Amino acid sequence: MAPQDGLQKALARRTPHMVIWNFTNICNLKCKHCYQNAGPETTPDELTLAEKMKLIDSLVEAGVKVPVLSGGEPLVHPDFWPVLDRLNEKGMHVGVATNAVTLTKDIAQRLKDAGLGYIEISLDSVHPVIHDEFRGVPGSWERTVQGIKNCIEAKIFTAVAMVVTKRTLGEVDEMLDLAASWGANRFIHFNFVPTGRAPGIKEQDPSPEERDALLRKLAKRRRTAGLEVLSTAPQYNRVCLEYSLGDEIDPNQLYVETRSAANQFYIEAPTYYTALANTGRPTVPLEAIKGCGAGRQFCCIQPNGDITPCMFIPTWKFGNIRKTPFRDIWMKLGEEASLYDREKLESHCGKCQFRYLCGGCRGRAYNYHNNPYAADTGCLRNLQKTGA
Repeated sequence: MAPQDGLQKALARRTPHMVIWNFTNICNLKCKHCYQNAGPETTPDELTLAEKMKLIDSLVEAGVKVPVLSGGEPLVHPDFWPVLDRLNEKGMHVGVATNAVTLTKDIAQRLKDAGLGYIEISLDSVHPVIHDEFRGVPGSWERTVQGIKNCIEAKIFTAVAMVVTKRTLGEVDEMLDLAASWGANRFIHFNFVPTGRAPGIKEQDPSPEERDALLRKLAKRRRTAGLEVLSTAPQYNRVCLEYSLGDEIDPNQLYVETRSAANQFYIEAPTYYTALANTGRPTVPLEAIKGCGAGRQFCCIQPNGDITPCMFIPTWKFGNIRKTPFRDIWMKLGEEASLYDREKLESHCGKCQFRYLCGGCRGRAYNYHNNPYAADTGCLRNLQKTGA
């Protein structure tokens, strides 16, 4: 069977496991790194409540299992509760990404009663003054931490999410310990991507060496931290594999999941919605090629209905649900080679032995080079491209 035939068969049966729905641009914080450039008012072309309800039906028809409501700050929008109720009525596993500054005990219990399956709360420093400066509102650290504790008390599956910068690289161990002490279920390192307002602090992007050291620390701590330890950096797959296998990594082996070759290995992609299994050497593969999941495992819906491969590439639009059914736009994403064909990526990303477990972050490639095929300059294997 020709490679193109295989791709077409894969496209015919593909469904989006998850969508990140940037529900609104309204936000009650002023974060320096905000990928959405959110603020006190939403965009004038935001979907109406009726359009949001219609979109939910189209997501169900497309086979979406995990919608994640993000923003902006979804909890401050009047459409949030009716949309959450509709998603749960449809039997979907709903997640919410929030800054939690309004998340009282009563709201946490209401979320639990409404069937919320997952909540992801941003906390970017163990030090209140650093977090508050980063988030742009004094007192936000205390309110966010209380929101985390309220969700844990309400028995919602709770993740603490941290955008790690040069300034906070030394805080990761303490953040892991803090999150575990509260009883959080998951810690997620969010990879720095210069989009939205983040280009204004681009100098805080960790170097490839710093990022690799961070990912190695996370890979080590995931066995002992007392909670799931994930990262949105696709290099985490490669680092976890190297950490697990040590000297047994064959420099001539292409590490790609397979259903037939017992000598190849599989590490489950940790990005956003799933955890790494602590089984030493898992050999049972899943259905999707791993690494950067933009446009393959998930996509992003903007407040006005635009569809993009991920939330870190808001300007790369593949269609709008007001004009085109969601399913058709999703299939169009599947035809974009930079999201599917790792052989066509540029520089080392296209020839790396871990290209099918990683593939580099396409959001970083797009935002640093305006080229989704470009090298991910956050990886040690693309050091020659750093700063290009």
